[in-house]
This record gives sequence, structure tokens and C-alpha cells, in this order.
Amino acid sequence: MQRRYSALGLVWAGVIISLGICWSSAVATKQGGPAGSLGSAAAACTQATGPYSKSEEPSAKLSFEQTVCDLGQVGLGTKNACEFRFTNPGQALLKITNVKSTCGCAVAKLEKKEYAPGESGTIKVIYTAPRTTSTAAKHIYVSSNDTSNPKVRLTIKAKVVQMVQADPARLDLSLRKKNLGLNEITIQSLDNQPFSIKSFTSTNCNCITAEIDPNVSGLRLPQWVRCFAMTCVG
Repeated sequence: MQRRYSALGLVWAGVIISLGICWSSAVATKQGGPAGSLGSAAAACTQATGPYSKSEEPSAKLSFEQTVCDLGQVGLGTKNACEFRFTNPGQALLKITNVKSTCGCAVAKLEKKEYAPGESGTIKVIYTAPRTTSTAAKHIYVSSNDTSNPKVRLTIKAKVVQMVQADPARLDLSLRKKNLGLNEITIQSLDNQPFSIKSFTSTNCNCITAEIDPNVSGLRLPQWVRCFAMTCVG
């Protein structure tokens, strides 16, 4: 027991002596003594207790050039690409743990999940517009080990508009008419921009076809439409 008490006494004595040295250095400096500057005394005390606090440890940072991608006007059902560039300006390895979209219409792709200090990367997004006119705002959330901002919200904006118009917009089939009443459909640009028709499909069946040339572009394109009568009637 006496040895145990003696050991504890030596430990406490060491602590008191260490604090006394720091205090004596500071007092001597204040009084103009030979112990050196107050900064030197503070530095000596800091070295005794450790040079870094937990808040001063190197950390990763996630910094985006922009968090909003405005696509402007897009056509119905079109696929549109946008990119979000970022950098790790921190002093530690950046780890991106999750990239989550709030809508299946916005698909995000990230090449890798870890980025060294100073390294940059890009989140690529493909946004598929709906087939109805609307004003869209979709979000993507990026989670990382950036303790100051662990979750970043990215926003994709778009105004979905109808850029072309068909005349007639409705086809009425009639068994009493030649080719079931189908003649010509004219597709016209609504934004005064030339376009081309890449494909033509009919819903529910493949009974309606059109003569198209994907290499031809213009503001107004007539298309001859034909119907396979037996398929349509059946």
C-alpha cells in the first residue's frame, strides 16, 4: 500500500511541477523576467498537452462549382444531360457515400467515390422529360464525410414545352375511305427551329406506318401515313 501511495504521489507531483513551470514562465514574462516571451511559454505548454485539438484535425471538404443546373426549355419526352463539377479543397480523403435522386427521371452517375485533397470529379445526370408540358424541379442528394456539410442538395430545373405540332392531331379511321381515311400528317415547328423526324411508331399495334427520311430537316415536314387495313380491322 505504501508503494502505491508513493507512486500516486510522484504522479501528482509531476503534474504540479509541469503546471508550475508553465505558470512561472508566464509570470516571469509578464514581469519582464528572463523566461522569454509569453508566446514561448504558451508554446511550451501546448507541446506538453498536445499540438492539435479535435477540431483542428485534417478534414475532407465537398465543394460544388454550382448546385443548380437549369436546362431551360426541353421537348416532351427528350433526354437531357447536365453535369455537377466538384472539388475536395480539404486536407483529408473525401468519401462520397451516397448519391440519391428523388425521381427515376433523373439518373446520376459518379465514376468513383473517393477523392484525394485537391482532386476534382463530376456527377453526370441524364434527365428524361415527361410527355406533358410542365415546369420541373428535380433534386439529387449527395452524402459524404464532409462534417461541415454532410449532405448537399443538387437541383435540376427545366421547362417542358411542346416544340412541334401535328396537323391533324387526331386520326379517325374509316372503313369506307381509301387507306382508311389516312392521307398526310404535317409536323410543324412551334419554336421556329428546324427539326427532323427520326422515327415513327404507333401505339397498341404496328398497323400504321409513315414514310420518313431522318436526313431531311425543316420547319414543316409532311409525312404520308399508311395503314395495313387487315391488321387494323382485325
